[in-house]
Formats: sequence, structure tokens, C-alpha cells
Amino acid sequence: LARTDAPDEATQAARRAIELAPNQIAPHLALAELLRAQKKWTEAEAELERVIALNPGAEDAYLTLARPAPAGVVVPHCRAGPTVRLRFSPSRDRRL
Repeated sequence: LARTDAPDEATQAARRAIELAPNQIAPHLALAELLRAQKKWTEAEAELERVIALNPGAEDAYLTLARPAPAGVVVPHCRAGPTVRLRFSPSRDRRL
């Protein structure tokens, strides 16, 4: 359904899958992708946050959050914040 001209039906199917298996991350990820495709950025981000709450090691959720939205779209998690600079000192860390 996701690759057809029926995004609303695909979204409904993903939501139903979440109802049936709320602790599985796959339907949450599918719903997030569908919502992104429909330009429902805030809803997609919330769904990805649910995935991370269920499984903090869910790389797909982090990768999807890291993907940029189209130009001019403001997504809450992408707001500019302070820059953190990390410094690597090979002489202090010999484990590498």
C-alpha cells in the first residue's frame, strides 16, 4: 500500500499494526516513513521518538531523524542549537 496511490490506506494499515503489536518497532518505523512521505513532519518525528523509547538502540529511527527535511521545512528536532566541539588527542588515548 505504501508504494501505491493510497497513502491514507497505508497509514491506516500501519496504525492498525501498531494497535495489534504496540511494542514492535517495525510498524512504528513504517508509520513514520509514511508520515514523512505525506509531509507530516511533526507526527513522523513523534513516531520515531516512540521507536526510540521502545528500543534505544533502534538505529533506523536515529537515521530517519537525521535525514534532512526539504528546504524551508522546520522540524522541531532539527532546530539549531549550540555547537559542541570534540577534541581528539592521540597522545592521551592510547587505546586506539
